[in-house]
Amino acid sequence: MRKKTNFILGKPLIPNAGVRSWYTKELDALVKKMDERTRKRVLEIFEKAAKSGANVEAQERMALNELNKYYAELFKRKANGAPATLQKTKALRRMKPFPANG
Repeated sequence: MRKKTNFILGKPLIPNAGVRSWYTKELDALVKKMDERTRKRVLEIFEKAAKSGANVEAQERMALNELNKYYAELFKRKANGAPATLQKTKALRRMKPFPANG
């Protein structure tokens, strides 16, 4: 015969509005920098290509790969540096329910 185990299952913890607002502003600023830098780099490539008649595709691919690598690492570091409340919330969502006392 199986022994029944009681579990307490709660709703996910959601960070407060202040933490969300702060984190959103941080990410928005990072996205804005990424957008500006990417636009600037692509325009530089097209200007150089227009002057010299060089292959735009290869240069653009290399530049975008470089930018992708840079920003992937930057976003990863930003996520790892998230406030403790956000990190705890993510960790708690991954946890399995715990047995009830009693």
